[in-house]
Amino acid sequence: MTGPGGGSDLAALRTTAVRESDTWVLNGSKTFITTGYSADLVVVAARTSLERKAHGITLIGEVDRGFVHMMERLPQERLGGAVANLAHAAQILAETIEYTKQRKAFGQAIGSFQCHKFLLWLRARLALQRPDSSG
Repeated sequence: MTGPGGGSDLAALRTTAVRESDTWVLNGSKTFITTGYSADLVVVAARTSLERKAHGITLIGEVDRGFVHMMERLPQERLGGAVANLAHAAQILAETIEYTKQRKAFGQAIGSFQCHKFLLWLRARLALQRPDSSG
């Protein structure tokens, strides 16, 4: 849903689609396509009725109803991204702590150095600032 310069402002979409005979001609570009590198199918939102502003966007289905479809699903997409990011951060923190226990320097585990202990403690405290701090 993200276009250059628009961020997640769906109404700022600049990609256009013009009907030519029985097909659509797309003109525009996209940024931040989640898992786009491995996609077999890409769904493109495009402005199909310039005069209708936000309500002139088409996704899949009825022409000019794309904005409504995207707005209905945007909260779920954002929540899913947030959950995935927190899970990745928790895993990376766990792997980092394990690494600092195993990696040796100057005859001792690097996690035992005062500076590293403090940084790991600080990162763990930040992780506890999550709304669900049980994990």
